[in-house]
Amino acid sequence: MVSGEPSYTYNSVSWSVGIKSRWLWPGNTLSDFDYFYSLFGYERTMRGTIAVWGHDTHNITHVSILVPNSQPDWESKCGADIRLRHQLNEFKGPTYGRVIAFYSPVNPNDSPANLILEKLDQKIVPINKEQVQLLKKQTLQVPKKTILEFEKQFEDWRNSWFSGRLAINSNPSIRTNCYEFFRLVKMGGIIIPLIMQKLIEKENFFALQLYTRVQSNTELIADHNLFSENFLSGEQGLANKNLQLYLQSLLYQTEKLIL
Repeated sequence: MVSGEPSYTYNSVSWSVGIKSRWLWPGNTLSDFDYFYSLFGYERTMRGTIAVWGHDTHNITHVSILVPNSQPDWESKCGADIRLRHQLNEFKGPTYGRVIAFYSPVNPNDSPANLILEKLDQKIVPINKEQVQLLKKQTLQVPKKTILEFEKQFEDWRNSWFSGRLAINSNPSIRTNCYEFFRLVKMGGIIIPLIMQKLIEKENFFALQLYTRVQSNTELIADHNLFSENFLSGEQGLANKNLQLYLQSLLYQTEKLIL
């Protein structure tokens, strides 16, 4: 039974903790999910209100939540696709695997995640006109031939993000396992200004996967491990953080040239 419309903004993990404003993915292992849910006041139990799916404990694929007094009694946000009500084992199969673990709330109202989320919402800085113009100048330095090739390859890659089985997949890194992505990586660091231009548009947050692959300056890559506060800003917040770091570096270089 369909219970929600498709949305590129949030996924199964976000929905499991009541968030619809960001795309969250802790990692590929069960231990990653243990830590993630502990931030929200949950712990692993024999049966619970959250079911984590996977092919094994090192290949987690999906999350479902229990809906009390409902029939069917489980619900899933399927990647960027619709939300569905279902019987728990209806999803068992080659796509999501099987239920690997359950989690139950212990103290969700007093969890560290709530305080972190409040701080992160205050830190999101919109891109201003001056920064847009600065980035535009940088992109104009890229050869036209390179821009044309990038635009074609990027569009092909973007079209694959939510097609086929990827439409119901919550793992951002899965979008890198394709020919179009490797063609873009092969173009090298010259395309970084073009990637950042794409990241200005919020719906292009998966382009962050490309930026972190071609950016050789680690100081311009925001910390995104599960144990950093940046993580809970979601893929959208992290895209914004990396964009701001890059723009600050451009501004610094411009001021240095003037001096």
